[in-house]
Amino acid sequence: MFAPPLYIVRKYPLRVILESGLRLTGDDDAQYQIKQQDNPLFRQVRLISHDARKYNAYVVFVDCRGAKEDTPEFAEMLQNGFLWGSSTLCCVSVLPL
Repeated sequence: MFAPPLYIVRKYPLRVILESGLRLTGDDDAQYQIKQQDNPLFRQVRLISHDARKYNAYVVFVDCRGAKEDTPEFAEMLQNGFLWGSSTLCCVSVLPL
């Protein structure tokens, strides 16, 4: 039976991003890595970046479960994104579940 490949991506809880002032250092990156099944988003990233490695450095998931949408920090993250590492801007897109 064929099993689709799993890709490693980062998934941060919203709380961690907000506590860092919307600036993640990436020092503790390993504890926030998860395996995710292949999907159209990953395929598009591979086509654009020409990068077929199992570690997808171009996608960061934000776990917003339990977040209050009316907080100013949440609104700022949705409007402006957040910084990961020294200069990488992460844009945020809200997808329906």
